Amino acid sequence: MRKLSSILYVSLAVVLCCSGCKKWLDVHPENNLSDDKLFADANGYRIALNGAYQQVSGPQLYGKPLSWGFATAIGQEYDRNTVDGDTYQIMGYNWDNDNVKGILAGVWSVSYNTIANCNKIINEIEKADTMIFPLKGVERDLILGEAKAIRGLLHFELLKLFAPAPMKNRTVNAIPYQLTYPSYVTAPSTVDVVMKNVIKDLEDAQQLVVRNDTITNRSVMSQKLQSLLSGSSLPQGGLFFNFRMHRMNYVAIQG
Repeated sequence: MRKLSSILYVSLAVVLCCSGCKKWLDVHPENNLSDDKLFADANGYRIALNGAYQQVSGPQLYGKPLSWGFATAIGQEYDRNTVDGDTYQIMGYNWDNDNVKGILAGVWSVSYNTIANCNKIINEIEKADTMIFPLKGVERDLILGEAKAIRGLLHFELLKLFAPAPMKNRTVNAIPYQLTYPSYVTAPSTVDVVMKNVIKDLEDAQQLVVRNDTITNRSVMSQKLQSLLSGSSLPQGGLFFNFRMHRMNYVAIQG
């Protein structure tokens, strides 16, 4: 994807010229996440995390381009003679097409906006009193772990689209790895550094969710597929701990 990387940097150069360096990657969480009152109790953290999941499942990320849309098209998994115009252009690697540029811009901006949301959650919950959570440290760790897992996964998706494969070039500057909130300007990290950060985020996340998924609410993870998908179990802590099949659970992070 070297050509994609080149297009990205050209696009960023245009943005920088138009709005100044301080605006580069000036991505903030949605307004409902910036209110300090949101993080006064456990329900606020749950809402914030669910908001991040809503973003990643939306039409600009896993709702299409990162699953059956753009990602599948560049993998040449369709018959190019039977697809729509945008898919046709993607399969032909026509990165100059305006619609293709729009899809890539959407993936970039919504990914970093979601990462900013996750960083906000991480920043707040790391200093939160565990006593505000019904399941105390188990719930605090679960939310922290899922936020880190989403952050790592989205950086990995961006790396795949906008940088050379590690086997091609591990030392070239690739994408910024956003670890703090707020963050306005972050220089791109090398492919190797991004991969190390992705792995660290996912390994940390796995250890944070392990108590809930393998001990406290193990039954939610061990039921039959239909029960997992329908959320018909009765977990400790309430419905928030259900539907583990649809979230960054211990097994998903391991994968």
